[in-house]
Amino acid sequence: MLTGWAWAWRRVACRFFFGIGEAGCFPNLPRLSLFGFHRRAVRAQGVMWISARWGGAFTPLLVVWC
Repeated sequence: MLTGWAWAWRRVACRFFFGIGEAGCFPNLPRLSLFGFHRRAVRAQGVMWISARWGGAFTPLLVVWC
């Protein structure tokens, strides 16, 4: 939401910090299974991957529709 309200360099900063926050999810989530959280880690990975795939599949349709 803040990205849409930002202008000029603030938009770049919003996208940069969003990317920093998002970048740790994909490579670090599988490491949870190393610490004894195997069942939760598998479920979290499943939710993460299905959300990424469904988001990529349905976002263009929503953008065209809106």
